[in-house]
Amino acid sequence: MERSLQIFGDSIMRRVIYDEDKRRYRFLSDSDLQKFASLYNFKIINNSLFGCTIGKGLELLKNKLNPAENGLMLLEYGGNDCDFDWPKIAEEPEAEHLPATPIAEFTAAYYRLIDEARSRGYKPILMNLPPLDAEKYFLWFSAKCSSKENLIKWLGDVQMIYRFQELYSTAITEIAHKKNCICIDIRSRFLDKHNFKSLLCTDGIHPNEQGHALILDAFYQAAQSFGLKANTI
Repeated sequence: MERSLQIFGDSIMRRVIYDEDKRRYRFLSDSDLQKFASLYNFKIINNSLFGCTIGKGLELLKNKLNPAENGLMLLEYGGNDCDFDWPKIAEEPEAEHLPATPIAEFTAAYYRLIDEARSRGYKPILMNLPPLDAEKYFLWFSAKCSSKENLIKWLGDVQMIYRFQELYSTAITEIAHKKNCICIDIRSRFLDKHNFKSLLCTDGIHPNEQGHALILDAFYQAAQSFGLKANTI
């Protein structure tokens, strides 16, 4: 029997990449994702949105999701939640600045998201965050800010961007453990490569086509480890 696989996430699971030739973002084809779904007899409904935070994702789930029996749900949030209003920081480096979703709020919202999914008959599966390239991302967003010096003054060093994003990725793994959820470890699959940065787009935060192939490979490996039976017909 075909089962539904609901995906709630941001631009990573929306499969957004930056097209170097056209100098704009575009969506990758879902054909390889659909091939995965077909092999394991899933019907994929991708609710992921570019720029989505976990708060918006929770609202979306509550308003859009119908109850299901034995459904699966992949949750992928954190990349936008840990981001800052960089132009504002460049203008006021001495002021206090909070991320889009502070870590305590992020954790609490993830708990609610998991509970909401379960209350509607879904089994939530989490995935942690692919690493970002702090240098590339800094060059990307600082080009639109008034002062790179003020940004560095506030950050302390550029690698703070990486460390702060890692804080959210670690929190996701801990949330999965505390809520007894499966967590697909995407991050390690990037970090064990000699140059994981080659798997990211120019903006330093979105996986490129090779990066997305690595994510999909992690899904195949996870499906096998979970004991899912592939469709051989």
